[in-house]
Amino acid sequence: MNLTPRLASLLAALALAACAGQASLAGPGAARLLPCPSAPHCVNSEDTDARHAIAAFVLKQPAAQSWPQVVEVVRAMERTTVVEANARYLHAEIASPWHFYTDDLELLLDAAGRAQVRSASRIGYYDFDVNRERVENLRRRLAARDLLR
Repeated sequence: MNLTPRLASLLAALALAACAGQASLAGPGAARLLPCPSAPHCVNSEDTDARHAIAAFVLKQPAAQSWPQVVEVVRAMERTTVVEANARYLHAEIASPWHFYTDDLELLLDAAGRAQVRSASRIGYYDFDVNRERVENLRRRLAARDLLR
């Protein structure tokens, strides 16, 4: 197949964009969430860097009983698809309003009854605090359902 230079460049750019859009996730068997990359488009309750740090969700005891309700609150969020959820881990994908970008939200229930949280954009550098606002919005929703201490 004989491609024009312009078409070849476009195909190369699309291939690179597809690779850049892959999620980096802790996964259901993880003991901790993955750290945020250096870019400011991520928040993580297990991160000590002030640009990325955010408070974990402290669930009411017993956390195992609160967890299914947490999953349902996430499932009800706009443009959100829960990809995986088990007794201590949740991964959701959130589409941008234009359905062009996808962000990842992870929650990991720890032994102390806290839901550690990580929200990150898959591509780009800045997110204009979209991920931080998402986590704080989720915190308000969980508090409204009386799931937090």
